Amino acid sequence: MVTVSGLKEKLSGLPGKLGKFKYPILILLLGLILMVLPGKAQKQPLPEATEAAPEQVSSLAITEERLSGLLSKIRGAGAVEVMLSLRSGEQVEYQSDVSQQWEEGSQQRQESNTVLYSSGSGVQSALVRRVEAPVYQGAVVVCQGADDPAVKLAIVEAVSSVTGLGADQITVVKMK
Repeated sequence: MVTVSGLKEKLSGLPGKLGKFKYPILILLLGLILMVLPGKAQKQPLPEATEAAPEQVSSLAITEERLSGLLSKIRGAGAVEVMLSLRSGEQVEYQSDVSQQWEEGSQQRQESNTVLYSSGSGVQSALVRRVEAPVYQGAVVVCQGADDPAVKLAIVEAVSSVTGLGADQITVVKMK
């Protein structure tokens, strides 16, 4: 069995045995300890930028929900459900660098690269130049108060102002 006093005696004789190599070995051990310590502190997984959060849903579903909530507040409308159809979805245009090179003759070589920026935590994202809103094709609104012409007109006007659709592209029907 090793005692504390026996261990102290063995360690006290160690510097004499190492001789001229005691400082390089000490520096090496210190470096190894420093390399191991920060590694343990960073074991927490970092959130990845490519993962979609569970609460994220499509912008169409969000628009339908918000529009349903708004329309249900119209006097006499009652419960409301909305369905929108798209002609084209949201269009995102990214910023890009274009470089042109002229070669022998009149040949031109063009190269385009998307511009990326860093958010500071090692995650890179593309720089958005322009976002075009979706283009709606039609809307169907199902509500309890659709048999009242004033309610129907108010719903058509509200949907038209939010989506840009004409009155002929919006259908309002009574909920059963």
